[in-house]
This record gives sequence, structure tokens and C-alpha cells, in this order.
Amino acid sequence: MRLSSGRFFAAAVLAAVLAAPPSVADEVDDTTRNAARGLAIEGRKAFDGGDYEKAVDFMRRAYALIAAPTLSVLEARALEKLGRLVEASEAYMRAVRAKVDEKSSKQFRAAVESARGEVAALRPRIPKVTVLLEGPGADHPDLVVKFDDKPIKSALVGVSMSVDPGKHRISAATPDGEGARAEVTLAEGKSERIVLTLVPGAAPVTRAAPTISTTDSSPTTVGDRGVKKGKTQRILAYTSLGVGAAGLGVGLATALMANNKLDSAKKACPERRCALGSQAEDDFNSFETLRTVSTASYIVGFVGVAAGVTLWLTAPSGEGPSVAAYAGVGSAGLRGAF
Repeated sequence: MRLSSGRFFAAAVLAAVLAAPPSVADEVDDTTRNAARGLAIEGRKAFDGGDYEKAVDFMRRAYALIAAPTLSVLEARALEKLGRLVEASEAYMRAVRAKVDEKSSKQFRAAVESARGEVAALRPRIPKVTVLLEGPGADHPDLVVKFDDKPIKSALVGVSMSVDPGKHRISAATPDGEGARAEVTLAEGKSERIVLTLVPGAAPVTRAAPTISTTDSSPTTVGDRGVKKGKTQRILAYTSLGVGAAGLGVGLATALMANNKLDSAKKACPERRCALGSQAEDDFNSFETLRTVSTASYIVGFVGVAAGVTLWLTAPSGEGPSVAAYAGVGSAGLRGAF
């Protein structure tokens, strides 16, 4: 029994979203049921409009929400229209295997009965092909056989396979270079035997390519990256320590010069009162300037030393130095081991 297309689609929509069997209905909420209804309706519109690809897509989505045999039958019919007979057969069988009984809806039971009849009529139309291999490499353990550019399992070689009607490409190749290829056009209901005779040099030789480094001959490890990072950080440490030492040196030198200017001004200006425009006033002004420069230089020096020591001690590898800044009368700098 085969219902008309329009009546069957309408029945499918109702059955899928309103008459699901108890085991399914208990698990389907209203939102899911509504979504399945919408997908089934869109699938019907696509089928009636001749857009069978879209019809298949909508029916598969609806079936994923509610596993109704009505939807499987509709999907199978759309697949038939596309010439995808193998997939159509499987969709029909999905409907045939649906669990229905006398308590199931009339639409569900009709869909299962219709699927049985339609798949029985479809199967004789499905072409079959048998791929046979001969020649050197036919028994190679790493032989690859492809059907329409897709590898097939070795268990399928030499046995009849159901395929869709139309043109197909078959090839076989070994890693050693033996190969063969052929094309065949299969009409509905026809069976063909394809013998591939492997010939040396007919396929590209597959060999494992050696790994070639484009930079260093030895692989870079996490430890290597840590060492490189440590070297960079220690270079920055040296730079910071050098700037710090220079700052301390300038600070000490300007401090000594400032003290000399202050002593000279004190001697020439009793009670710290200097005549305007005198050398003593110039010495006092120079003292103020040198004292400011000295203070700023000491700040730069100590910051540089602190940064350098920190960078050195936190480097990923290498031994930490014993470093200390010193400043005294007539000398300033760093002491320690690097």
C-alpha cells in the first residue's frame, strides 16, 4: 500500500508530532515536538517544490528530534529522487525496523507497511559491482583500494557491493608503486565485475620523508628555550648593572664636587652671608646645582643596580651572582662574582 504524496506528507507531519509511540512521547517536550512539526512541514514544501536535497536535510533533522517511521519514509523517497538508492534503502529499513503494534497510531503502522513494500521494489533497482585484483602487488598488505576516491575495506574486495547508478571511479595502489584504475557506468539493476590489473610504476611510490630541520640540526626543547631566555635576561641584567654603576659613579663625583664648592663658599662667607656677585656666591649656587645632580644620579644608579640584580637572579638558568653596590669617598661601583 502506497499513500499519495500529499496525503502521506500530511499524515507524516501529524504522526511525527502528535502520535509518537508512548516510549517516545514520554521523552518529548512541547518545544521539541513543535520544532519537529516545523521541520516536517518545511520538508514537505521542499519535496513538493522538487528540492530533494533540502527535503532530505529537513527530514533527517526532524527524525533526530522524534524517531518517527513516517519521517524515514519521506527521507527515503527524497533520496530515491536524487538517485541515492543505497541511502534510500537504508532509510526505508529504518522505518521497517520501527517498533509498532496495535496500540501505535494508524499513520505509524501505515508508514511501516509502506516502507516494506517500497524497499522491496527498490532493491532490484540498485546496481552492484565486484572489484577484483590481479598482478604484482595484488596481495600487498598495504594495498589501498578506492571507490569514487574513498578507501574501501579490504573485506569488500572480491564481493558484490551495492552502489548508486551512474559513473564511478575505482583505483588500487601499493606503497611500492604498483597500481591500476578504471571507470564504470552502472545502470539501475545492472551488475558489473571490474578487474584491476596492477602494473609496476602505475602509482606514485610512497616513502616516509625524512624530517629536515630548517633552522638548527637539534630539536628545540623546553629546556633549550629556557636557556635562550636566560641568556637574553642576563644580557639585560648586565646592561642594567652598567647603567646603575655609571649612575652611582656620577652621583659620587658630583657629590664630592658639591662638597668642595660648599667648603669654599663657607670660608669666603662668614655667617653664611656672601656679597652679591662674588665668587663665594657662585660657589654656593654651584653647590646647589651639583647636589641636585648628585641626588638624581644616585637614584638612577640604585634603580639600575636593583633591576640588574633582579634580572640576573630570576634568569631561567645560570648561577646567581653575588653582587653588591658600594659607594665611598673617592670610589663607587659594584663588587661581587658574575
